[in-house]
Amino acid sequence: MDLIQLLQNQQACSLYIQQAEQEIIRNPELSQQYQRLSIIPRFSSITVLTVLTEIGDYTRFKNYSAFSKFCGVVPTIEDSGEHKSRGHVNRFTNKHLRKVLTQAAGVVIGRPNRQTDIGAYAFKQFKLRRLPFKKAMMKVAWKYSRIIYSVLSENREYNPCCESIQRKRSQLARKMAKKGSILESCRTRAVRQDISNILVKYSELLNRTSRYHLVNGFHRLIRKSQYLDGQTELEN
Repeated sequence: MDLIQLLQNQQACSLYIQQAEQEIIRNPELSQQYQRLSIIPRFSSITVLTVLTEIGDYTRFKNYSAFSKFCGVVPTIEDSGEHKSRGHVNRFTNKHLRKVLTQAAGVVIGRPNRQTDIGAYAFKQFKLRRLPFKKAMMKVAWKYSRIIYSVLSENREYNPCCESIQRKRSQLARKMAKKGSILESCRTRAVRQDISNILVKYSELLNRTSRYHLVNGFHRLIRKSQYLDGQTELEN
């Protein structure tokens, strides 16, 4: 009897889900949002349907911070004079949104695709920063809430590599404005080659954390080399 009742409940849930999807598809605006949100990595159709049905009118949120608070993926902030401290996640928010966002965050943390912005962010929080799983999961869920709000409020398609592309474009624009070229100097290219040789030679002795810190230090060397090249050009 219990098994039969369980199967009947699952069938009823499936019918409700299909009805909700049909209602969203009939509305042109909601249908467009449904397809756009489905592009987000690790978002299933159930996740997108839950987001659309639970959000309602997203224009009532002043900014992404208010939307993230509504989703319940940011900690409470206790303010006393000049002292501010972060508390636990506010439980008196939308529990359904928090559930689907944390589930998606848990999946992307377990199998991060570092070619996408959200996958690289999850890898950084859990593997490189060594945050506890739940804390990393809430940070990734917060990132998801920002992505959802951006897609809905700006009415645009989501690009999984948008942040990486914008960062690269700004770097190239700064180089062109400052030097009129995107080529590096001979000294900077020599520094990069030496760094590559070091990483290859001692690769067996490096783990992910030590490699991460070494690369950060090497980036400072490269920036220092580029700064010295700029000073040399000014003197000439």
